[in-house]
Amino acid sequence: MIPRLINLSIKRLLILSDLHLDKAQASTKEKFLKSLQKSDFDAALVTGDISVAVTLVEHLLEILNACDKRPVIMTTGNHDYFGSSFKDVHHASIAFRKTSQPYRNGAGEIIGLSRSTALSATVGGMTA
Repeated sequence: MIPRLINLSIKRLLILSDLHLDKAQASTKEKFLKSLQKSDFDAALVTGDISVAVTLVEHLLEILNACDKRPVIMTTGNHDYFGSSFKDVHHASIAFRKTSQPYRNGAGEIIGLSRSTALSATVGGMTA
């Protein structure tokens, strides 16, 4: 398979990892999302452990809305599968991608960030 190249003009990449929003108090999560809306970045890279399976899509949509149409590149972490199966989370992430604007990962895409930097996405993770 030939990787698909996705070119983004990104000078400021926000990296979010191990958010564990399922454990956050509502007021803490709200403060985080508001600060995300106000942050100055061109795209966000969410690198997993966002939530648990049952609330993963809900939390991804909240992050997506806070990013206000800026590209969101995401991959799941082991915590995101807690309480479910790989198959169910995979189907939920496909449904999520169909109704939102994040860049799909997992099919060997190469996401160009600059002339000298790119992300390469594979099933099971993403490497920079």
